[in-house]
Amino acid sequence: WRGLGHLNSPDTANWEWILHKVIKLSPAGWDGPHGKFVQFIKILSQNWDLSIPALLDQLDPLDLGIEQFFKLEKSATFKLTALLNDVNVLQKEILTEKNIDISPFIAKLSRAFLPSCVFELEEYGLPRMISKKIHATGLIDFLSEELTLHGAIDQLNALRDGIHEKVPGLDAFDRYVLNHFYEGIGRE
Repeated sequence: WRGLGHLNSPDTANWEWILHKVIKLSPAGWDGPHGKFVQFIKILSQNWDLSIPALLDQLDPLDLGIEQFFKLEKSATFKLTALLNDVNVLQKEILTEKNIDISPFIAKLSRAFLPSCVFELEEYGLPRMISKKIHATGLIDFLSEELTLHGAIDQLNALRDGIHEKVPGLDAFDRYVLNHFYEGIGRE
């Protein structure tokens, strides 16, 4: 139980032991060996800072491709966060004097270590890589704690007409995806 607090550490090396322990509570359904899954989570923690190709390069020693990446990401964001949430609730009830709370880690993992709005916008059809390009220009600060999904959509709508010119590095496919995204969110 005492090891749970290590999940709040910014040093991913501190996560390994306790993640193995938690995963063993539900031994099946992690879409691969536990060791690979734990290493994947540690690398996934860099999801906002690195591109998907760079993450895949780091995952190369684990022999994980793009399909496995997204499969493991789904297992981490849904299955593991549900298990960690249960563990967090139990340990708060059992060890009331310890005051350990891993909900900050659970929140980060539940959105694949992406800013909240970026993870939610992906559900609306805006890939994280395009969100990163928009963020890099300073047009929208996706790291802002105050930015809500509706606020992000409002800001994206305000940029709609000139976004292709304001965001350097958008290729033809990015533009196609952006146009499709805008069609999906519509205007009020």
